[in-house]
Amino acid sequence: MTMNAPIPVVVNGAAGKMGREVIKAIANADDLMLVGAVDRNPEIEARTSAKSRAVVP
Repeated sequence: MTMNAPIPVVVNGAAGKMGREVIKAIANADDLMLVGAVDRNPEIEARTSAKSRAVVP
């Protein structure tokens, strides 16, 4: 069986209810990798489990 690189995913609306669920699902998936989480809420890191290198306002 060949291992493929995980699919990079960016979640828009990450601080919302569905966005948080999508981030959890990505974290539990072996074939996906969260590379970005976008939301218009400035407290995105506090409201999601996403750990980002940078938050762009």
